[in-house]
This record gives sequence, structure tokens and C-alpha cells, in this order.
Amino acid sequence: MSRRPGPQLVLAGLLGALTFACGGSDRGIEPTTVGPSSTVLVAATTTPMAATSQAVENQTTAMSADSVPAATTPDPSVTVAPTPQAPDPGDDPATDYATLDPVGGEATTGYMALGPAIGESELILDRAHPFQSLDFFCVPYPPVQEEEVDVTVVVEHGDYLYRIADRYDVTVEELVRLNNIADPNLLFVGQELLVGEKVPAGLGPQAMGRGITTEAVTIVQLRTRLEELDQLGFGTETGDLVSMFEAFVGIVNDECWGLHGRRLDLRLVEASALGGAGVDLDTLRNAACLEATKSIPAVIVLNASGLAGTASHCITVDNQTAFVSSDPQPSSIVAAADGRLLSDTFGAEQAMELMVTTVDQAGLLDGQNIVVIAPDTPTQAQSVEVGLTDTLRRLGHNPAVHLIGCEGTVWCRTGLEAAVSRMAEQGVDVVFPTLNLVSLPELVVAMVASGAPKPLIVQSAFNQHGTDGAAELVLRYGGSEAARFYDGAVFVGHLDTGRHRLGGYSLQSFDEMCNDEYSRVTGQARADALRRDDAVYDTVARTCAMVRYVARALYDAGPNPTRRAVHEALAALGPVDSPGMLPGSFTPGKGNRPDLVQVLTYEYPCRHGSGYRASGDEPGGCMIPTAEVRAID
Repeated sequence: MSRRPGPQLVLAGLLGALTFACGGSDRGIEPTTVGPSSTVLVAATTTPMAATSQAVENQTTAMSADSVPAATTPDPSVTVAPTPQAPDPGDDPATDYATLDPVGGEATTGYMALGPAIGESELILDRAHPFQSLDFFCVPYPPVQEEEVDVTVVVEHGDYLYRIADRYDVTVEELVRLNNIADPNLLFVGQELLVGEKVPAGLGPQAMGRGITTEAVTIVQLRTRLEELDQLGFGTETGDLVSMFEAFVGIVNDECWGLHGRRLDLRLVEASALGGAGVDLDTLRNAACLEATKSIPAVIVLNASGLAGTASHCITVDNQTAFVSSDPQPSSIVAAADGRLLSDTFGAEQAMELMVTTVDQAGLLDGQNIVVIAPDTPTQAQSVEVGLTDTLRRLGHNPAVHLIGCEGTVWCRTGLEAAVSRMAEQGVDVVFPTLNLVSLPELVVAMVASGAPKPLIVQSAFNQHGTDGAAELVLRYGGSEAARFYDGAVFVGHLDTGRHRLGGYSLQSFDEMCNDEYSRVTGQARADALRRDDAVYDTVARTCAMVRYVARALYDAGPNPTRRAVHEALAALGPVDSPGMLPGSFTPGKGNRPDLVQVLTYEYPCRHGSGYRASGDEPGGCMIPTAEVRAID
């Protein structure tokens, strides 16, 4: 049996393999149906914030981004040479440390400071836009008082009556009545159809359908109750997400005069993080979907706390509501959602294909015994099969796959002991664990207890891996022995986690603005950007970005938009500000924001300053970028 390469080859290989293209199609896969049931908790809308209006100078900022092509074709011609670093004498995030061998403790290849290796093309953000300032969350603009609603549409090639009805949020029966259509199946290119009753000009905002009244546009924060994870010892400190959403929506309503004369009506729907009482977790999440989309109903649903399973299908496909998510989404649902599904991270299959392609180009999989550990969570097992297992096989590898049962809960453990025993018996060089953050630590602990040699652990953005907080759960659950086993794990994603620990780091204007604004309107102490022992600073920026997506789309859709027009504006935002100011964009057909990829490595103990949540007797671990940021070509 061949053992995995040494740490020097791991780092050097990854540094030389970071120019590649991204694949993974979001089209051509039939969606699955969703069966809903059960109840959720619902809270009230936002509370007013103190009003202060300030002017801002118009500015423009260039951002780099590239579109995502249909296939992954690595370019081996570009390499990145490692740069040796001298050991740092103290705990200073602004200084580089020497890279240490994750196993033996010897100084080896140094980490690279993040370089300019982003693509050549530039996408420009218009800083004169009321919702694209970097000094304030938004700036006041006068609402349009008069508007003539466009009520006709010209039939184009490929149009059907049901498509036009969906686009303008009317029923087929209404179109037949309004246009005296004798045969609903017979349309002509160039034919003009009435799609709504004529609205006189000069009356200001009009009621435009579900969730869009003369007074407000309804949006929903669908929050997963992460505090339930405290029962298992896996609670993470992300801050008060309810307060964050309310703060930024409050600024829009109370300081920037709303959106063309309407307010944002923010509602709260909550879903369980654990499940229980004989009801599986996916059913509870689908019940939350129904509350948000049918009972309320929302025009856009936002989730910044994780929502796995089929709920995104329920929101976007079954109930034709836009959904902005923090999770990787399956390509089958993205395709069926018709532009209504946006994610702040890679797509599920895309994330895993990028991960496999990266480590394969680095030569880390050649001749190795490879194991894939996958959950049986709805939609996740299929995504792992398509994005990870099939990609490995396409590249000539033959992985062993162990499917772990979750039994409708967040805790995936059925078959785990048997899988680890088989791995210890047959040997393993590389492990791709795709379990959720609650189940991953138990897998690591079981591998340590098996006595098997330490393999190379490789993960992606799937299931929210790749952050200090996520990695810290392994240490918290399994102690220092599990953390040492996890030391050297490689992550391929888009996050800049740990960049503040490296030399040359500077505070990012968007993150700073968001945290300043949140502290200003709530009176809460501002999170420290450089001493992060929690995820509050990043969570504020992520929530801030999501509300800005919504505000920009509603502003761009015009004074009296239909639901469909709002959804189309959301899908066509183009380049957007995002946490870390990492280039990202939304365009029709590209619902996943990232335009770049990053490689991180977990260190335990942290060798780049004080570890995450370090204490007097516990050094803590940390995630560190190990190569330049690279654009997805």
C-alpha cells in the first residue's frame, strides 16, 4: 500500500495547481417533488432604527471576476512558487510565520501571502448606486412619485401562455380572459398580450401581487436555530442573526426612504437544527418553507444559518419564491429554480469538483487508496455522488464509498463504526469526509481510536467546512489528539478564513462598513477584525451583503415590479460586494456568487499567532490560506 506524500509535497503541489477551470452543469436534471408538513415559529417584523442621513461621494471600484464555463479543464502551465518565511517572534496577525510539518514539527515550505493572481477581466461596481456605497450601507434617494405600469407584452419565439403567466405573476386563466383567447395553445410571434388591468399613471406604488403591496415588499429571514446545537456541545458563536437582519433592513426603511416608496417588511420564520419528536429534520424545514412562502408570503427568503435538504426546492420550485442561501445548492434544484436560487458559495457539485480537480492536479491522488464518506441526507448523497465520486472516477481513481445514515436528524452515525473499521483494515491514504459539522468530529475521533495511520483529509465548501469555527468543533469534541490527527487537513473553497493572520493583510472596506453600521444602529460593541475568536465579524458582513442583494434588486426592478421582475433583477445583479471583498457576481445562469478559489490548511496547534479560542492551557487551531487566490477561468 502506498502512503500519502509528505507535507512538503502537499503544500508545494497545491501551490502549483491553482490555475484551473470550474465545471458542473446546473441544467438538464429533473427536479424532485417535496412533501411538506408541520409547524414553525414566526416572529414579527423589524423595529425602527434611529434615523440619520448622510451624503456620500460617488466612487467606482474595480473588482475581478470570471464566468464559470461548462467543463473543468485544468491548465498545468501556470505554477506558483512557494516563498520561505521566517518564524514570527510574537502573536502578531500582520506577520508571517514559518510553516511547520504537520507531523514531525520540522520547518518546511513557507506559506504564500495572498497575491494578485485573480483573472485579467474587471467588473465595475457603480458606487453612485444608493445601495453600493462603501461608506454607508445605503444613501437616501427620492422615491418615484409617478409611474406608468407596463401592462402588455409581445410574444417571442419559444413563449407559451403558462411561461408568460409565470413571468408576470398572473394565471393562465387571467391571460385568456384579458385577451379573449379562444385557443390557449395557439400563440403567434409578435402578438401583443395584455398581462394586467391598465393602471393610470401618477398614482405611485401599486399592489403588484403576492408580497408586493402599495406599502411594502415582504421578505423572510428563515433562521435555523443553531442554539439547539448547544445540547450536543456544538454551539458556535455567530452573533444574533435576527438583530443583524433587522438592523440592516431598518437602515433601508428609516434612513434611506425605503424602496421606491415601499418599506421592506421583514418577517422571521424559524426551523429546527436537530429535529426530533418523531419528525425528521427535512419535514420540519419544508414546513418552514410553507410558512415563509404561502402563509406570509415572501417575495424573497434569506438564510444565513444553514438549511440543508429539500427546503430550497420547496421555496424556489414548488412555491416560486426567490431564495438567497449561505449553503452550496444541488445543481438539480438550481436548474429547476429558473433563476430564483442564489447562493453565497459554490454549488454543491461544483464545490466538490473544484476540490477534487485541485488535489488531483497537485498529484496528491496518484496511486493512493481513496475513501469517500457521504451522508444519506436528502439531496446531499446525490450531490456527493455527482460532484465527488463521479469526478474521482472520471480522473481515473477508484474510491471506496461509505454512505453514513443520518436517520432524518443532524447526527449521522449509522454505519460509521463499520466504515472506520474497514478503513483501518484495508488502509487509506486520502479521505474526503462530506459529513455535516456535527457528525465530522465523531468520524475523526473514530479514526484516531482505530489506530490507523493518519491520512490526508480533503474537504470543500460543502456542509460549511473550511472555517475556524467549523474546524474548532473537532478540537472541542475530540480534544488535542483528534485536533492533531486533523492537523494538515486541506480545504478548497472561496473563503479567506485566516487571511488576517498573514502578512500584508489590510482591513476590507465592505466588512468594515457593515460592522460599523451594525454597531452604530444597535449600540453593540463592534467585533474586532483582527482578534477573531468567534464568527461575529464575518456574520455581520455576510448578513449585510444579503440585505444589500435584496435592496439592489428591488431598486433595479423599478417602482412597480412584479414578483418575477424582482427575481430577474436579483439574478442579474452582476458583481456584488461580499465579505473579504473577494470577487463575486450573480448573472443569469450563474447563481453561485464566488468567482475565485482558495486553498486553506488547518493547523493544530496554530503556528500563525494565537489559535482560535485559545486559552491558557489550550493553544487552539486555525485555518490558514496556503496559496494565492485564483480566479475560476
